[in-house]
Amino acid sequence: MKSGDFRAGSICPSCGKGKLRVKPGKRDLGPLLGLNEVTVKNLSVPACPACGAVLVPGDVLELVSLAIAGSMLTQAELEPIEVRFLRKLLEYTQAELAEHLGVDRATANRWEQEGGRMTGANSYALRSHVFMQLGKKAGPLFEAAEKSLKEHSAPRPAVPAYRTLDVERLRAA
Repeated sequence: MKSGDFRAGSICPSCGKGKLRVKPGKRDLGPLLGLNEVTVKNLSVPACPACGAVLVPGDVLELVSLAIAGSMLTQAELEPIEVRFLRKLLEYTQAELAEHLGVDRATANRWEQEGGRMTGANSYALRSHVFMQLGKKAGPLFEAAEKSLKEHSAPRPAVPAYRTLDVERLRAA
């Protein structure tokens, strides 16, 4: 069964005990995406009150992931967790990312280690590569990214814009 096949009243596939409930609201999808916090508003998905499992359809995760990437591409600096997120969104290994950007695998590994931010030419190269690879798929979700990349990006905000997303606004884009 696919996650989209589960409806309210179905038995939870994670714990096998709870009955799924669909209740619109805010959900933190950060753990599913490998990020610290990503609150998505207006998200109606099955959830298990017994174990807390949330079943998010793949198309919704893809939409949210592309919106997050679009937001990250506008930042001149990237945190290690953001570099890892972008690499995984591209479905690359560290070795493949290194090859695409013309650096050693050890360098790509360092970018994903805590303790520093990716800046300068390396940041621009990664953000431009992500834009070129996913821009067509992302469509309007990458409009701000295109403008920022042309202007060489804005300073990093104190709280990244991708931390709170409204799924209804994303679907309308």
